[in-house]
Amino acid sequence: MTDTASINEALSANYLLVDLELRSWSGKKTDKVAGEEVTASKGATKDGAKVIKFLFASADAELSAVSKAGQAVRQFVYSQTLPWSSAVEGAKRGSRLLAATKSFEFLRELNQVKKEYGIFSQKVPEGGGDYSVDHTATVLLFDRDGKFAGTIAPDEPDTAALGKLRNLTAA
Repeated sequence: MTDTASINEALSANYLLVDLELRSWSGKKTDKVAGEEVTASKGATKDGAKVIKFLFASADAELSAVSKAGQAVRQFVYSQTLPWSSAVEGAKRGSRLLAATKSFEFLRELNQVKKEYGIFSQKVPEGGGDYSVDHTATVLLFDRDGKFAGTIAPDEPDTAALGKLRNLTAA
């Protein structure tokens, strides 16, 4: 019978773990007060109504484009990898296995996207074989045609970020 160390060695020699986390803002907000008013006016049970406001109605196409771009990236990663977890939820979330034979092609394509959008990432050794990754935390903005339109930095004032969003959605 093969021991765990041998299995781990075989896996680490032939596969890489890939983690992908994409976040996008939906431009929607639940209005609890309006929901309570609807529930009360209709005599419904508690939490009988949920009112969702679209904060940037004119940005629906842009938000949809961002969502589609995220789906394309996710699909690319999923097409190149296998789920690390066999749990139902794990198949769609968490680390994924990338065959070592595909790693150069995968990294080449990933680095091209990173270069195109000025995304930075760097492995930082922390001792004892551990490491962390310094990376870009900037929000990338895309126009309604899916073209890069700018960034919002993490330390950027809210008023400046909101101005960029308004300019983008008004275009």
